[in-house]
Amino acid sequence: MINRFILNEVSYFGPGAREVLPKEITRLGLRKAFVVTDKDLIKYGVADKVLSVLKSAGIPYEIFSEIKQKPTVFNVKAARVAVEAVKSLAMRVGIPQHLSELGIEENDLERLSEAAFADVCTPGNPREVSKEIILELYRKAL
Repeated sequence: MINRFILNEVSYFGPGAREVLPKEITRLGLRKAFVVTDKDLIKYGVADKVLSVLKSAGIPYEIFSEIKQKPTVFNVKAARVAVEAVKSLAMRVGIPQHLSELGIEENDLERLSEAAFADVCTPGNPREVSKEIILELYRKAL
């Protein structure tokens, strides 16, 4: 069973998640993927599991593989460049940058944070989370 996690758009994880990529990319009207990984995942063929799905579906992609466990200043700067490239792309294709652009108002945030906290995926979050933390994230994103 795959699980669905919604943050900015949609992320899938779990067995079978890779196979959902082409359908999701098409649904979103996207034409190219940006794959973020590290050199070891490429070296040992782990990234190929995702890349082969993209290749089979005829979806072009770019790879950013300068991720390191103990990043240097160079790595942090390279990551910033990648983040800025993604932000720029998001602006060019019209992805909303704030919740308010989706019609969400301050008085909606409490209800939304409660719903997010009650989501079945919350216990699997790699960081401990509370309704208050989610509410603060939503306030920053408003």
